[in-house]
Amino acid sequence: MEIEQLVKRNRVSKPLDGYSQNTQNVAALKRARDQDLSVHPGQDIEYMVVDDEKSSRDRVSLTHEDVGTYDPSYYEMQLVHAVESVLLPFGWDRTDIRRELTGTQKMDLTTYTADGDQ
Repeated sequence: MEIEQLVKRNRVSKPLDGYSQNTQNVAALKRARDQDLSVHPGQDIEYMVVDDEKSSRDRVSLTHEDVGTYDPSYYEMQLVHAVESVLLPFGWDRTDIRRELTGTQKMDLTTYTADGDQ
C-alpha cells in the first residue's frame, strides 16, 4: 500500500492552545507550529500516524515530511472499527472480525471430541 493512501485529514476547530487532550490532531498541530507553519481554525491538517504509542508530536508526520514508515497496528485498528460499524447489526464484533482476518476459528471442547465430528 502506498503510504499516501494513509493520510488523515482533519478540520481544525480551534487554535492549538484551545485543545486540552493530546490527540493526533494536537501532535500534528505542534509539528506544524515547530516548522513555522500556521494552521488556523477552519483549515485542514493532513498527517500520517507513524507511532501512535508515543504521546508527543513524534506520533505523526505531516504529509510534506519524508515518511519512511507508519504504524500498522493503528491503521489495522481503524480498519477493524470501520468494518465493525457495518457488521455489528449482523452480530459481528471486533473479536469476530479479527478472527476472520487472521484466519483462525472459534473452537470449543466439542471440536476435540467424537461428538464434535457429527
